[in-house]
Formats: sequence, C-alpha cells, structure tokens
Amino acid sequence: MAFKRYIYKHGKKLGPYYYENVRSKDGKVVKTIYLGTNPSHHTKHMARKPLFFVILVLALVLILGGSLFLLQNKAYLIKKASLQEPDFDIDQILLKVLIKSGEFIEKELRIMNIGGKQTAITIAASGIEDIINIDSTDFAFNPGQTKIISLNFSSIAPEQRIEQQPDIYVGKLIVKSEKATKEIPVIVEIETKNVLFDMNLNPVALERNVKQGSETTIEVRLFNLQSIESTNVDVEYFVKDINGNTIVTESETVVVNTQASFFKTISIPKNLKPGPYIFAAIIKFGNSIGTSSYLFYVTGPEEVSFVQFCKNSFLCVGLSIATILLLFSLIAYLY
Repeated sequence: MAFKRYIYKHGKKLGPYYYENVRSKDGKVVKTIYLGTNPSHHTKHMARKPLFFVILVLALVLILGGSLFLLQNKAYLIKKASLQEPDFDIDQILLKVLIKSGEFIEKELRIMNIGGKQTAITIAASGIEDIINIDSTDFAFNPGQTKIISLNFSSIAPEQRIEQQPDIYVGKLIVKSEKATKEIPVIVEIETKNVLFDMNLNPVALERNVKQGSETTIEVRLFNLQSIESTNVDVEYFVKDINGNTIVTESETVVVNTQASFFKTISIPKNLKPGPYIFAAIIKFGNSIGTSSYLFYVTGPEEVSFVQFCKNSFLCVGLSIATILLLFSLIAYLY
C-alpha cells in the first residue's frame, strides 16, 4: 500500500512523494520503492487499466461464445450429462428360444441390485406379448439382492385361444428402474413338430458389429434330416429390428441332397439406425418348417471424446484459448 511523504527545502513544503514498502513473509520491511509524485503513473498501476479492459473483453467473449456453444451442441451435452451408472444388472444380453408347435419352454432371468439403496423394477415385453408370460413384472429389492424372474414361452395361449404359427418372432424385454432402462432382445423360433430340413447360420466375421453402409457375410448350411432324395426346398430370409420391423426380405429355392452350404451377403443401409438386428431364415418343405437366426449389431460413426470433439470445433478451441488468457490476465491484474 502506497504512502506519501513531504520534503521541506528552504522553508518550502515539497511533495507529496509516494512510496511503497515491500515486506517479507514475516512482515518485516525489506525495501521501499519510490512511486513518484503520482502513484497512478507508476508502471505497475498504469498496467492495471489495460489489464482490466482485457479481462472485461475476455469475460464478455466467454459469456457470448459459451451461450452460442451451448445452443449449437445442446443435444450432445444433454446426452453426456444424462449418462449415469445403472443401479441394476441383468445376467442376459439376449434371450433366444426354440419351441415346437403346441409346446412351451421356461427360462430364468436374474436381475441384481448393484446400487446403494432399494430399487423398484418394472419389466414389460414388447412385440412378443402373446408368446411370453412374466411371473413378476413389478417388484422392489435391496442392495446386493438378486431377483429371479421366470419367463414362460409358449406357442399356444389357451385362455385367449391363440396358437402361433411356425415362424421367427422378434421382440424385447424392457427392464426399468428410476435411474436406468435396459432392453434385452428376444428371439422366439417356433418350428413344426416334425422338421424334415433344418439349417445353421454361421457368420464369417468374428465380430457381430457391422458398420452402417457396409456388408456382412453369413454362411448358410442346410441339412436333410430324414434322408429324403435330392429335392428343392424354399428358403426365406429377412432382417428385423428388435421392435419387430422388417428391414430386408428375400427368398429362393435351393436343391438339397444330404446337405448344402452357401454364403449370403447382407448390405446394411447407410441410414439404418444403430442397434441390434436379427438375420433370420426359414426353410420350408411341405408341412415342415425349420428356423434359424443370428443377432448382429449395426454401429454408427465412432463416438469421439470431448477433447476430440472440441478439437473439431473452432468455437470450442476459441473458448478454451480465451479461458486461458482470462486466467493469466486475472493473475497479472492481482499481482
């Protein structure tokens, strides 16, 4: 802090002259600096005004630029903010069952509470409501507990007097808590009791992920189960999403002796939404219907980190530089 002094020379009072003490850490005066007759004209004080102006300009730039950045990238930032750790886990990522006409099969689903408090769970089926029966659709359990859910898949519903035709049915189980939602793809294959020809689908690629706009190849193997003489069989192919919507359909006639093997290539549209899809095939001969299916995932462009995202945004880079300059200006102003 500056203080002033006066000098008396030849009976005249001269001044004031301004000085400033520099103190050590223990409070002792180390030296005294002469500031002149007007401390505001000292180099240190003269630098404060332009620094204050720079700080004000940078603050306005950050406010205006930050508002524009939020408007431009609102969807991206909301998505990042909404991501949070789920409070439950499931022991299945896919449910796939094979049923003969007029029969049923039971499966178990385990849901674990991995949160820190009691969690309420709801379970619902979509697209396969007439085929699946869930023994418990609404419950609550404590941290560390596991709930075992019984799932009954049936090709017939006696109460509704409904019988499902041999086919491949696609749907999903939706498991919800207050914090998270998980969807489990469900594939239900219903075959005739007596299957004369059957098939396997073997993907050529090791991974199940297929990029938008690319292709994937699957080996189709047909088997003659009853040693029928070489004959023609009808094969139908289709791709569905887990909501049951059909994306692609195709059919052909194949000659089968004891077995046949060939490759099918699936072209993935560029605008196909990322997510799980099912490639399925049905082989028909007379009243015999055999089924097979394969789950794969369509992926979009790789999700970039915020640093990579910011590097590609001129506005984000500019705001980062302005923030650094503002910090340096504040330090210099205070010093």
